[in-house]
Amino acid sequence: MKQKMTGRLVIFLFIVMIPLIITLLFRKEGSLPVSGDYGETSGNVSIDGEQNIDLQEYLIGITAAQLPGNYAPEAVKAQMILNRTYYYHVLGERTNLSADELGLKYLTKEERTACWRNEGCPEAADIFHRAAVESKGLVMTCQRALAVGMYHPVSAGKTRMFGEEYPYLRQVDSEWDRNAEGYITVIDYNSAVLLQKINAKWGLELSEGSLKTGLQILKRDEAGYVEEILVGTVIAKGEELAECLSLPSTAFSFQWPEENRLSIVCLGQGHGYGMSQYGANYLAREGKTALQILQYYFQNVTIEIWKRDE
Repeated sequence: MKQKMTGRLVIFLFIVMIPLIITLLFRKEGSLPVSGDYGETSGNVSIDGEQNIDLQEYLIGITAAQLPGNYAPEAVKAQMILNRTYYYHVLGERTNLSADELGLKYLTKEERTACWRNEGCPEAADIFHRAAVESKGLVMTCQRALAVGMYHPVSAGKTRMFGEEYPYLRQVDSEWDRNAEGYITVIDYNSAVLLQKINAKWGLELSEGSLKTGLQILKRDEAGYVEEILVGTVIAKGEELAECLSLPSTAFSFQWPEENRLSIVCLGQGHGYGMSQYGANYLAREGKTALQILQYYFQNVTIEIWKRDE
C-alpha cells in the first residue's frame, strides 16, 4: 500500500511539474514575466482633477505619446517600465496622484488610435496593450531603491554619465543611433538674429565683429555633449545655449560658412542621459528583451515587482 501511494505521489508531482519544466526550458533568456491581467487595479491617476483612470491605462496613454506606433514590443515594454518606476517614485506613500504632478503628456484611447492610424500602425493597440500586461507591476531598482531612468529619442552615438550619485547612469555605446532619422540636424542663424537671441538671454552687448571670438565651446563630456561654452564674457552651460537657440541636443559644433552666418551641427536628439529610445528599438529588433535593453542602458539595476512595504 505504501509503495502504491508513493508511486501515485510521484506521478502526481510529475504531471504538476511538466508545465513549469516546459516553461523554463523554452522561455527566452532574459524575458520578463507575464505578471497579471490588464484589468487588475494597480494604482490610479487623476486627469484634469476629475477623471480617475487605472495606472495600466495611463501607462499606455503616456507611452503612446512618447514612442512611435511602429516600435518593437520589447522597446515599448522597456519604456513602460521606466514610466511605471517614475510613477511610483512620485507617488511615494500615497495611493493615487494627479497627472499634473507627473507632467507627462497623455493620449486618450481616441487620440492614440487616431495617431496610430495616421502612422499606418493599426497593430500598435495590441502591442501597447500586451506590453502593459506583460510588464504589470515591474519597476527598475538600484540597491533596493527605485531607479528613475532617464531617456531620450536619439543619442549622439554614446549616452552620458550623470554623476556618482546616480550609479546606474553611466556612459554606454549606442552607435546604431547614427542610422536614425534626424541623427544630424543643421540649424542656420544669421548674425543679426543670433546676436539678438544671445544678447537678450545673457544681457550682453556683443557685436557682429566679436561674435566669432565671443562664442567658443570650452568643455565637452566623453560622449561629445557640450558642458561649458563661452558666450561673450559669460561661461554658460551647453543646455542653456541649446534652449536659447532651440537646438535638438547639446552635442553641437559650430561652422561659419559665411562671415555673417553660423551653421550649428547637432548630433542626436535630447539630453543623452539613460536610454536611447531609438537604440532600445534597434536592440529589440535584434532580439533583445526589455530586461536586456534596460540592463544595457542602465548599470547595476534590477527589474522586479515593486513592493512599497519592503
